[in-house]
Formats: sequence, structure tokens, C-alpha cells
Amino acid sequence: MNPPRPAWTAVIAASVIALVAAPRSHAALVFTAVESGGDVVVTATGSADVSALTLTFNDNPTTGLTPNRPYVVVGPDSAYTDFYTGLILGLSTFGTGSYTAATSGTGDKVGMDYTSAGDTYTLLLPTGYVSGSPLNGSATWQGQTFASLGMTPGSYTLLWQTESSFDSLTLNIGVPEPSSLALLGLGGLLAMRRRRTINSSRHLSPARPSSPSRRLRWC
Repeated sequence: MNPPRPAWTAVIAASVIALVAAPRSHAALVFTAVESGGDVVVTATGSADVSALTLTFNDNPTTGLTPNRPYVVVGPDSAYTDFYTGLILGLSTFGTGSYTAATSGTGDKVGMDYTSAGDTYTLLLPTGYVSGSPLNGSATWQGQTFASLGMTPGSYTLLWQTESSFDSLTLNIGVPEPSSLALLGLGGLLAMRRRRTINSSRHLSPARPSSPSRRLRWC
């Protein structure tokens, strides 16, 4: 049962205060998608605080994107990543397109994925990633546009709990930095999700691939 309106209001207010007041020692993780020279380029910069997330396994997801899943990974296709799960909320889909592999990728391999079966978001970071370390990776889809990839311009944000506050991943498609109001709203949702999780003792974790050698290619 959902909590009564006064409880919801209190939870949201508390989470907003925590998000604004808590000190942050690093930048959030930002993915920026642009149309450039007849291609689509997605660049990931910033860092991630994974102090309250769980490292579940290591695998080799394909560099590409699936707007209707949602799924996006940049960086070298051959690289492996650590998969982190926990109290992660937000984003939704960022378009109607199905999976399209990137033509090329460079830098750090980083991304996110959503698994509907467990209602679980997963953060993908370089193997052996140290929480708070800087990240910089990119991927290019040659001869593509936002329209051909099925990407809808806008800002889409994931928010997760850290040991002291919240951290975020924002995907900006053809737009500048996101509004802080989006993060504040997600802070309230995350706090409510945490309360429900504690009450129900529900453990969220993605299903491990059937074979360690299986490439994760989300369609």
C-alpha cells in the first residue's frame, strides 16, 4: 500500500534537502549525444560514486544503444565492464529505436542498462573501477541521426543512493546540461523506493548471463 500523502511529502522534502545540502567531491556522470558531421557521437564524462552499489559480475557488453530498453554503452567494444546494481531509479526510455551497434568507441567503457524482468537498472563501469575516479569515453554511429536511431531529444537521468547522498547519470540528447529540478524529483523517488525496499526486504539483482563468454547485446 502506498503511504498517505503527508508521508510522501515528508519523504520527498527530506530527500531534496539531502541532495542539495550533502557535499559532493566529484562530478556526476554525464552522457552527451550530438549530431556531428553526419554522425551521432555520444560522449561520457564525469565520475560515479558506487559506495552503496553492489558489484555483481564482470562481462563484455556491446558498445551500442537501445533507446526503447533503455541501454547505452560507449567505449571500446572489446573492453569488459563491472556491473553494479542497487537502488537506482529514473531514466525510462529515451526513444523508440531498437538496438544499433556503434561504429567505433574510444576511452573508458561505461554505460547503463535496464532489465524489465527484475525491474533493475545496472551501471556499467570499467573493470576495477575505483569509486569517484574520472571517466571519459565515447562512441560514434557513422551515417546516423537521432531520428534514424530512434532517439528522442531531451534529458534523461538515473539517480542512485551513495553512502552519504545521491549520485546520478544523465543522458543529454541534443540539449545542454539538465535542470536541477529533475534531480530533486528523482531524489524523492529514490528515498521512497529505499523505504519500500527495506520494508519488503526485496533484493534486486540482475540475472547472470547463462555463459561467461556470452556477449550482452540488448535488442
